[in-house]
Amino acid sequence: MLPDRHPLRNGYDVVGCGRCDFVFADSAASQSDYDLYYSDFSKYEDNHTGTGGGESVLDSDRVGEVAREIDRFLQGHPARILDIGCANGGILRELKRLGHQRLAGVDPSAACVDHVQNRLGIEAHRASLFDMPVVVGPRDLIILSHVLEHVLDLRGCLGRVGAFLDPEGVIYAEVPDAMRYADFVTSPFQDFNTEHINHFTEVSLDNLFSGAGFERVGGGAKIMESAPGMPYPAIFSFYKKRSPPDAADYRKDPAIDGSIRRYRDASQGIIDRVNDLLHREFRGDGEVLVWGTGQLTLKLLAMSGLGKLRIRNFIDSNPVFRGKVLNGVRIIHPDEMGNDLGGLKILITSTIHEQAIRADITGRYKLPNPLVGLGTCMRPSGSHLPG
Repeated sequence: MLPDRHPLRNGYDVVGCGRCDFVFADSAASQSDYDLYYSDFSKYEDNHTGTGGGESVLDSDRVGEVAREIDRFLQGHPARILDIGCANGGILRELKRLGHQRLAGVDPSAACVDHVQNRLGIEAHRASLFDMPVVVGPRDLIILSHVLEHVLDLRGCLGRVGAFLDPEGVIYAEVPDAMRYADFVTSPFQDFNTEHINHFTEVSLDNLFSGAGFERVGGGAKIMESAPGMPYPAIFSFYKKRSPPDAADYRKDPAIDGSIRRYRDASQGIIDRVNDLLHREFRGDGEVLVWGTGQLTLKLLAMSGLGKLRIRNFIDSNPVFRGKVLNGVRIIHPDEMGNDLGGLKILITSTIHEQAIRADITGRYKLPNPLVGLGTCMRPSGSHLPG
């Protein structure tokens, strides 16, 4: 379920490749549709809720770790570094703090590029992967941190990125780890969303780069927190151009099928618990306010009883959603709420930002309305959630 005039399509099938077992979204959208989405609907412009700028403590930890990993790999060698999909420039900022000077970023969002240029003092260009200006290359190291899971045309992407890489240069790639989705379920189908259309494992990531003429020269696995108590698995690798460019060495990845099926079943269990909560809290026919229009909200509108509630308004602080219409209901900014809320219950449909939203509602906006959150529904019983 997407807002009106959204450049992408409602829904897709998740499928696996019969040759190599790679799992991906069989999307009806084109790469240009996705380029338009990231240009005009970017959630990363908002430093309060978006990621990539390192503004929150957890996001700062995440981008700092990426920067330190790259710094260790470079072993003190000066490098021309380009961060593609830099968002608000958190990784670039941390690399600058570590002493790196020849830095640049590329992002489709004008607001993100303005932030990197004018707030961080780092070179940045507004562009997509497929229309980067010649002046950004060549580079000794190119960063693709949580980018490849968003790209429809993967072969075209690596071909384009490779054209901006020095012959001896290296690509740093980091993606969510689909092999461990089922072990870290904190929201239903959290990785089957509008943006994440490729689901990599270490094997499938190596297959992608091998097919483009690269070889792995380092990497590992990590667990980061998307919010307090919400661990998230990822893998990262360094790749350099293979010399000579031998034929691609594709490997099968049979274990991913069972992992994805476990993830599906755990996610459906959460949807069932959300339905139970909605039935308990909203059994009448009164109106409700829904705070949040992120990926969880979109899924719940399509897969749960949320779409059957009488929703007066959706509320979201991200300015890119202001005034848009979702499921026939207008999205408003919190500043537009006014005082005529009539004691309506407010359903918070963001688990990552639930505590911050609660604090805003009761503190900044001083609303006495009853609040209903989904956090208690999200953790499946018996799930493996370390820490």
